[in-house]
Amino acid sequence: MEKMTKQQAIQYITDLMATIQAAYFKGRMEGHTLWVHERMDDSAAISIDLYNFGGDGKPVCEGLLPCTVTYDDSSQGKGWLYCMCYNPDDVTPLTFIFDSDAFGDINLDPEDVHEDVLQNIATWLEQAMQPIN
Repeated sequence: MEKMTKQQAIQYITDLMATIQAAYFKGRMEGHTLWVHERMDDSAAISIDLYNFGGDGKPVCEGLLPCTVTYDDSSQGKGWLYCMCYNPDDVTPLTFIFDSDAFGDINLDPEDVHEDVLQNIATWLEQAMQPIN
């Protein structure tokens, strides 16, 4: 995969999540290794863990633990980026859940995540979406 700008990576991940969301609700993700969960707060929303739940417990790609993010006020925080969420009904359909050392679990806009981490997630997600043979 070619190196993308931050905005391209955000759009690409958002597009992949939209594809996964449609496949999930059509029942086409059964037996797939990608862990997709329905979000309890909204019937159209899904989330995907960014660690190997039920496996080795390690992050799915580089840069997630520890992860440095930049908050809206330009301050930075360290923690673990452990889940991404997609809700087609939200103004910002793609969000991440971040376990901040300072604040606990918080929702992050993708713009707060470093460009290299977004690229790593996009590469992993593209590979994880491949059909099961």
